[in-house]
Parts: sequence; structure tokens; C-alpha cells
Amino acid sequence: MRHVAAPEDIYQGTTESCNVSVIERDLAMTNPGKYVDIVRQAVSEGVMHTVKGDVKLDVHNLKMRDSSGRDLAGRIFQTAALHAEFWPTKNFENTPDGIGRLLPGDKAHNKGSDNEVPFTGLLPAELADIRYKMTGLEKATTFIHNERELKDACNKNGVPMTMAVDATAPPFNASPHSDHRPNHVVTIVGVIEGQPRKYLIQNQWGMKNDHSTPDTAVSESDLIKNMTGPEGDAAGEALVPGDHTRVIANGNAVADYNFLEDQRHKRYDLELGKH
Repeated sequence: MRHVAAPEDIYQGTTESCNVSVIERDLAMTNPGKYVDIVRQAVSEGVMHTVKGDVKLDVHNLKMRDSSGRDLAGRIFQTAALHAEFWPTKNFENTPDGIGRLLPGDKAHNKGSDNEVPFTGLLPAELADIRYKMTGLEKATTFIHNERELKDACNKNGVPMTMAVDATAPPFNASPHSDHRPNHVVTIVGVIEGQPRKYLIQNQWGMKNDHSTPDTAVSESDLIKNMTGPEGDAAGEALVPGDHTRVIANGNAVADYNFLEDQRHKRYDLELGKH
């Protein structure tokens, strides 16, 4: 498949799927056989085989054309991954605009949340969860506050490494500006040692928005400034080896997946659907 040969072409289009598109890129680069199997089984069998059990998929919805600009493989993988992440609490399905929506899931698991709500993205810890479901490989979320922590995370994980950033600040410069950060995820695909140290970054907004050549690589100070904000009081997040149910700060677990489930329930049920 083309994405295995050219993972930089993986594209989220006009969707909120930057989250699972970085997982798509990660698998295409590190486990291409698994990536191909996921796409093939999704459309030929209507199922995703996860470590937590098989998840049935709507093949028609996976293949549905939308206005996002994504190619067929991208639509299939990203829709299947999001459905597998939310099921059985919610039923994610793609929509004609490519953004997607969350319908009520299995009544035995949906906590009484019987409203349709818009999909607004995933938390980094949810990326660790869906990555584990699809591969059985553990990644934990860790916070990044400074150059040393960024270097340590990259050394610990290697590349590619999933990183949460501020899409609306340099060097990414999306609009409109957001005071909420991190709000986007990208992939560090290489490191250029030197003074300053620079990071090669693949985005999924199209090749012209990548920073994956020596001329467009991002210095460590600029990347930290992006993640921590003008006041230096925020943090970036990265996926590194560790228990996927844990969120780590300063080497210590500060939250587990029960916390994540509570946050998702609040985000999608209380704030969006059940005032």
C-alpha cells in the first residue's frame, strides 16, 4: 500500500482525526504488516481484531466518500480506529463532511448516554489506548516541559514518536488561535544533532505543512515554546514505552484509565449531550 511506502502522505483532511492519523503513520512505519491487515480485515471481514476482542464495523460507512480530502485507505483506517476506541460506550461513524459523530453505543455500556454528540477529538491517553487495542504494544502518556524532557522522551521511545502540540502557534500556525493546548498531534520522525538540536516532524495537513527536511526541521527551543505557551505554564505530551493505562509526570504515574474514562464521560456526555 502507498502509505507504507510513503507515510508522509497520510492525511487527516478537514477532520478531527489528527489523533488516529498519527497512529496510522506510526503503524505504517513500524509495523506495516499490521497496518495492511487492519485495513484489509476492516473491508473484507467487517471487523477489527483487537486485544480486547473483535469489534464489528460498518463496511459501507468505512468506504463512504466524504469531503475531507482523505484517500480510501485513510478513511477506512481512521474510521475503524475511532469506532474501535469508543465502542461499546459509543458508536463512532463517519459523516459526509468527514468529521464524524458519536451515536449511542451498546445500552449495557453507554452509561445512559442516549444522545448523538459531535466528535471533537481524542486525548493523548486515548491514543495510547487505541494503539494498545490494535497492536497489544504498550505506550504511556508523558508530559514534556523542557528540552531535557523532550530529549529523554525521544531517546526512550525512539522515532517515530507521537507528540501533542499547539497547532495554532509557530511553527504550525493554524487558525483560529486557541488558548487551549495541546490541541493537535504530530509525529517526530528524526533528530538532527547539533547546536541547536532539531526535530524532523511530519504533520498530516499535507506535505507543504511538514517540517521533515533539514531546511524545515524545528529547533528544540521552538518546539518547547510551542508546547509550553507564551507563559511557559503548559506542557506537551508524548507517547513513550510504559503502561498504556497510565499517565506519567516526572517519572511517576499521576492518573490511570479510570480517570480518562471519567474525563471522556464528562466531555462527551455531560458537556455536549446531557446538560
